[in-house]
Amino acid sequence: MFSRTGWVLVLVCALIALTACNSDDAVDAPDFVTELRLETADGTPTDRFDEGDDAVVVLLVRNRSWTDQTLTFNNARTNDFVVLDASGNAVRVWSTTRLFAAAMTEVTIAANSTRRFEMDWPGLDDDNRSPLPEGEYEIQGWLPTLGEDGIDDLSPGPLRSTLVPFTIGDDR
Repeated sequence: MFSRTGWVLVLVCALIALTACNSDDAVDAPDFVTELRLETADGTPTDRFDEGDDAVVVLLVRNRSWTDQTLTFNNARTNDFVVLDASGNAVRVWSTTRLFAAAMTEVTIAANSTRRFEMDWPGLDDDNRSPLPEGEYEIQGWLPTLGEDGIDDLSPGPLRSTLVPFTIGDDR
């Protein structure tokens, strides 16, 4: 049988081991997790549209940390998305057809909460405002903070979703 000192040592060693595991996980885990969803104009989640449908692109950004996080943007553009055709060409960047105030903008996401960013996409149009033809596409959304501003690197990250496939076609 352990003495009182022996039990204390066992408990201290166990706590140290648990703390070491948890601290490694916390260091490796990003503060944010970003997910993209496509919805019909009435809010129904989908990955298939008819040509010319209206869509809503929803970017969900979760702050996994225990503190509020404030993100800084170069202007009033706080979210964006890019659409790639089957060949990997960018056919739509949401922000190209919009104007944004030139003032620096800050957005705070509360600790352990999710912020929803919505972008209307009427007519599933391309950058020339023509409806995208039937076919297979991928879409990615991101928060264009000072460090995540462009589409040069499509690798997912804490403030950039994965590429999400969707289809434009009649067979729903």
